[in-house]
Amino acid sequence: MKIIYKYTDKLLILFFLSFIILITLSAVDAVSPSSPIIYVNCSHGNDSWDGFSWSTAKLSIKNATGTITNGGTVKIANGVYTGVNNTNITIDKNMTITGQSQRGTVIDAQHLSRIFNITTGNNVIIQNLTFTNGNATIVGVIVNNGNLTINNCLLVNNTEIGIYSDYHAGIIYSNGNLTVNKCIFANNVATYGNGAIYNEDGTLIVNSSIFTNNTAYYGVGAISNLGRLTVIGSTFTNNTSSEFSGGAISNLGRLTVIGSTFTNNYAPCGGAIDNYQGFGAVNSSIFTNNRAFWGGAIYNSGNLNVSGSSFTDNSAVYGGAIYNNGKSTMHFNRFIKNFSSDIYNTFISCDANYNWWGSNVMPSTERLVNATVSKWLVLTIKSSSTSIGNYKTSIITADLCHDNTGVYHNPANGHVLNGIKVIFKTTLGTVNSPLYTVNGIVRSTLKSGSVAGVSKVSAAVDNQTANASVKVIDTISPKVISTNPKNGSTGVSRTSTIAIKFSKKVKASIYWSKIYIKNLKTGKRVSIKKWISGNTLYIKMIYLRYTRSWYQIYIPKSAVKDYAGNKASGYILNFKTRSY
Repeated sequence: MKIIYKYTDKLLILFFLSFIILITLSAVDAVSPSSPIIYVNCSHGNDSWDGFSWSTAKLSIKNATGTITNGGTVKIANGVYTGVNNTNITIDKNMTITGQSQRGTVIDAQHLSRIFNITTGNNVIIQNLTFTNGNATIVGVIVNNGNLTINNCLLVNNTEIGIYSDYHAGIIYSNGNLTVNKCIFANNVATYGNGAIYNEDGTLIVNSSIFTNNTAYYGVGAISNLGRLTVIGSTFTNNTSSEFSGGAISNLGRLTVIGSTFTNNYAPCGGAIDNYQGFGAVNSSIFTNNRAFWGGAIYNSGNLNVSGSSFTDNSAVYGGAIYNNGKSTMHFNRFIKNFSSDIYNTFISCDANYNWWGSNVMPSTERLVNATVSKWLVLTIKSSSTSIGNYKTSIITADLCHDNTGVYHNPANGHVLNGIKVIFKTTLGTVNSPLYTVNGIVRSTLKSGSVAGVSKVSAAVDNQTANASVKVIDTISPKVISTNPKNGSTGVSRTSTIAIKFSKKVKASIYWSKIYIKNLKTGKRVSIKKWISGNTLYIKMIYLRYTRSWYQIYIPKSAVKDYAGNKASGYILNFKTRSY
C-alpha cells in the first residue's frame, strides 16, 4: 500500500508539472511572435531587444527589416544611421519602412556601399528618409527588382561609379515597378550611369518631385528610361550630362511628361530631354534656359508629341528649343527667344502648325529651319459691349485660340500652356492687369469712370499687342454745384444777376420756359430774362425787386440738359433782398 501511494504521488506531481509547462508555453506563445511594427532607434536601441516599442527599440535597420513579419512596418527614429548594419540591406519580404522625418532620419552610407536591395516580387514602401553618401560600384544605391514606392525622401550626395561598358547604372536602379512621390534628388553624381534613376524594363512613375544639380559624366543627368516612364508635376533644375544625351531625361522606351518644369539643364544632345528612338509625349510643361549642341530643350530621333508647352531662352547650335530627327507633332506650344532657332528639322516629318510664336506674324525660316507652317496661333481681343455708360463695365477677352485664318480652336481639343502673362491697358477707366491665361483665354474687366469718350483697350502677350475700342457714353446728369447768391442768403441786391452753376456744360431743354421767380409773400411771379453761358444759367428780373422780401427761383426737372442729352434734376433757390 505504501508503494502505491508513492506511485500515485509521482503521477500527481508529473501531471502538475505538465500543466505548469503547458501554461508557460501558452504564455510564451502569446508574446513571442514578431510584432507587425518594429521600432528602430540608433541612440538607445539594442538589437537583442524585441523592437515592439520605442522603449525596446532595435538598434539597426538591418536587424529590424530581417525580423519584421511579412507586410509589417519598420519605424525609424530621427538620427544618423551608419555602418554595416544600416547599409547594404536586402529586403526580401513585403514591408513599409518609415522615418520619423525626412531630414531628421538619415541613412549615411559614408561612401562605402549601397543602402537597399529590393528583391523580386516584394511590395515595399519607403518614406520620410534621407539617403546620403551612398556608393554604388556597379548599379544602384537603391536597387529595385520588386514593387517599390518611395514617398517624401531626400537622396543627396550619393555617387554611382558604374563601368565604362555599361551606362545603365543609377543612384536608383529599377527593373521592377517604381513610384516616386514628392522626393528630392540633389547633388548626386554618376560616372558611368545616371545621376538619379535608371529604369531598365519596368514602370516608373515620378510625381511632384525635384531633381536638382545631379550630374552624370558618361550618362544621363537625372533619369534614363528603357521601360515606361511617367513624370507628373516635377521640377528638373541644373542637371548635367557632360558627355552623353539628356541633361534631365533620356528615353528609349515610352515617356509621358505632364505639367513639369525644366530649367538650366545641359547635355551635348537634348539639354532637357533626349527622346532617342523612343515614344514620347510632353504636355503642359515649361522649358527655360536649357542648353545643348543639338536640341537646347529637346532632341528627338523617335516619335514625339509635344503640346501645350512653353519654350523660352533655350539655346543650341542646332535647334535652340527642339532638334527633330524623327517623327514629331508640335501643337499649341509657345516659342519665345530661343537661340539659334526654335525648331531645327532634318527633313523628317515635323508638324509644327498651331503654335504661338510670340506675335501674329508667321515665323521666319531662321526660327523654323527646314520646316514650314501654314497655320499658327494669333492674339485676338474683343469686348462684350461696344458701348457702355459712365461707371459701367465691359468684359475684355483676349485669347490665343484663333489661328491666322480666323478659325477658332476649342480649348477642349488643345490649348497653350496655362499661366501666360497678359498685360491689359486702357485710355479711359481701368482694367485688371496683369492676368494669366487659362485654357488659352484671359478675361479682364473694363470699368468706365466719369469721363466719356472712346476707351482704347489693349492686350499684350510677348511681342504682340491687340486692340479693341469701347465707347463710353456720358450718362451723368448735370448737377448744380454752386449759386450766387447762395441758397438762403439775405441782403441780396435788387438788381444783381443770379448765377446757377452746373457740373458740366448745359443748354435749354423741354421745360426751359417753366423756370420762374416768385415773391414768396405775395405769391406772384415776376418777369425775368434768362440765358446760358457754358455751364452757368443766368437769371435777371426785368423790374426791381421789392426790398426786404423773400424770393424763390424754381428750376423744374428737364429745364436744362447737357450736350449728351442728360437732363438736370429740379432745383429751388431762396433769397432775401436788402433794404435799399
